[in-house]
Amino acid sequence: MHSWRPESGNKEESRNCVVLPEEKLVDYAMNRLGEAERLRVAAHAAQCSHCAERLNEWESLMAVPEMQALSLREQGNTPEDEACMVEPDKMIARTVQPDFGPPARLGRKLRLLALLRSFRIRLKLKRRFILPGAAGLALMICLFAGLFALKHQANPSDASIERQVTSKIAYMQSADYEKYPIAPLPPLHGSGGLWINPDSGELLIVMDGLNPSEEKDYQVWLQHEQQSFSAGMMLTRNLQGKGYYYGYGIMNPDRIVISLEPKGGSLVQTGPETVRIKLNKQP
Repeated sequence: MHSWRPESGNKEESRNCVVLPEEKLVDYAMNRLGEAERLRVAAHAAQCSHCAERLNEWESLMAVPEMQALSLREQGNTPEDEACMVEPDKMIARTVQPDFGPPARLGRKLRLLALLRSFRIRLKLKRRFILPGAAGLALMICLFAGLFALKHQANPSDASIERQVTSKIAYMQSADYEKYPIAPLPPLHGSGGLWINPDSGELLIVMDGLNPSEEKDYQVWLQHEQQSFSAGMMLTRNLQGKGYYYGYGIMNPDRIVISLEPKGGSLVQTGPETVRIKLNKQP
């Protein structure tokens, strides 16, 4: 396996790169690119420390036997299966959007989640085989890698997370994403909204009138048919609740539910629902 070490590059490149989307690095690691495109990716990775690091991680992941098996199965895909590749106009949009991605310590888990979401689309497996496996993995990742599941630990990144979410609010509210208004329900909560980007798997929730409690937390649940999985906690401060979650799309949820749970959250929903939002499913 090739070890990528860029010959040059600066610190700014190592933090963020807008030249190649991560999907392109995944396709390179899975040997799914044509020769000309592979040469372009290899040349860029030789100069960009950010892409070199990501490419090393993906190639290490693809060395796992289970991932190799999936990669071999993908080689039989037809051109229409490439629909989830990033289009040029979307790649251009990435150059002007600020990077509010998850913390580095969660990056590998979320990248694996994105990869498995891509497999669900491309392999076109029967639904009865996809949902249990994908849902189980999503539950594990949401529990251990939710952006706000760590907020009660003695972690100085709380303020940083809130700044990132606040900045993300301004972007997602101004973009053409699916929006679901939340009607006020005194005294439980005030008005709010839920924004979804089906393409990136981003979910944003903002609610007013939430009273922080020393004993309870607001926990977000993704529900599909009879199954319910935790997406993480909401960050409550100054009578406002905020939640930004990444990678929800693999669940293809029917509903988003917010419930009051014991401090630190629950493995399964035990508290009363404060909000229930039915999502418009794509045909």
